Amino acid sequence: MVKEFPYYIAWTDAMREGQKYVGLIEYQRKLPGANVQILWVVSPNLNEQRDAEIAAIGMLNHIRDITASGRVIYSDGVAL
Repeated sequence: MVKEFPYYIAWTDAMREGQKYVGLIEYQRKLPGANVQILWVVSPNLNEQRDAEIAAIGMLNHIRDITASGRVIYSDGVAL
């Protein structure tokens, strides 16, 4: 899944971590050469790559905004 914000673009992915999988939300400022930031979506029940990406999609759906300064704001107002 890809989601665009005014200053950033974000997308989901998944990767193997030991015997389990983790979902990933990767986001990058809309500037040439900008670094990619990663949020890990970890759960003890992610045994399949597909499940990990579905978990990341669910989390990305809850992100309301990524501000110009790179703060991630969730739909409930919590900010990282």
